[in-house]
Amino acid sequence: MFKPKQFMAIIIIVACAMLTKMAFGWRNPGPYYDVRPQTDLALYHMICGDPNHKEIALASMDHSFKVYFVKNMKPNSYNPYFPAIYIQAHDECNGWLQVINTDRPDCYGRFIDTTPKDQEPYPFYNRNKDFTDNPIWSYGLLFKPVSYWIGHAYAVHVDEEQKTITCLGGVSWGYRFVWWWLRPIMILPVALDKKDWQTDWKTFQIELPGYKNIES
Repeated sequence: MFKPKQFMAIIIIVACAMLTKMAFGWRNPGPYYDVRPQTDLALYHMICGDPNHKEIALASMDHSFKVYFVKNMKPNSYNPYFPAIYIQAHDECNGWLQVINTDRPDCYGRFIDTTPKDQEPYPFYNRNKDFTDNPIWSYGLLFKPVSYWIGHAYAVHVDEEQKTITCLGGVSWGYRFVWWWLRPIMILPVALDKKDWQTDWKTFQIELPGYKNIES
């Protein structure tokens, strides 16, 4: 028969073991493929259907954008708890380029967010008028793969005949992880300027040989 002190000690040991297992073994749920949005419009409706969504207007490089976003998507969304964004551009836009800045070592701190090289629309993020994103990275309670993830999304007009890329403006956004917070914390959208584009164009240009950068 256990004495009260022994019984309490056993309970504490078991509780500590369970908490340790949860801390080291817990992972985010990952994407729910059965609710994956098939189009930009579908994700737009998911975002605007969330009662916590925000709408803002941004002016970048003499162009205006309407931005809809959710800081943390619902648990039953495609990428639970991660931020989601929808950016509306004007009719001149026929594609988007996005570069990611992060501190994950195997990404070398910077990469183009696109499809594999042998797939369309590489190196573009898409060839649509509008932009949507709802990123996800696997993480655990005590394992955070990055401390920040910042996307620079640029609306562009592509002229295949003239081989030109005209930047129509851009939006910076993303999220960060902190060790004392379980969910990703959104980095709120802000407008990018021509200096940002000139810096990021150096990355895009490597994958767009023969194309000339035309600033609007």
